Amino acid sequence: MKRNYIGKLASLVLILAVLFAYQSVAKAREAQVAQNQAEIAEIDAYNRELLRQQGGGSASYEPGTYTGEGQGFGGAITVSVTVSETEIEAIEVLTHAGEDPAYFSTAESVVDAVLRAQGTDVDTASGATFSSLGLLDAINAALEEAVKG
Repeated sequence: MKRNYIGKLASLVLILAVLFAYQSVAKAREAQVAQNQAEIAEIDAYNRELLRQQGGGSASYEPGTYTGEGQGFGGAITVSVTVSETEIEAIEVLTHAGEDPAYFSTAESVVDAVLRAQGTDVDTASGATFSSLGLLDAINAALEEAVKG
């Protein structure tokens, strides 16, 4: 009887330890999401200010193809963004090695949203928030390089 009690107690302690560890990981990820969203908002504000100073309602890019990198759920995400003087023409994901394929395929919907909106002020993909934010960070990094200054 005593052995059974000790086994159950050990199992309970193990379960509690796993729950506490999960909670700390979830809080860290939540903080990272908040930081990524703040960075995206800052970049969007910067881009809007540049457009306001230039007196234009649409973006003014140096035509070409630019590369940007962002941090996704599983690691670095690299994209290639092709722009004309006034629009984002194409976005290609170059690397996303650490990302879970199922989640990343969901996150890639933000690429189409960015192309439709012609900017990165778009919603993240539900269920793939970290990967979506990594993609948006990478696209923003490329667009920062492309903005005429």
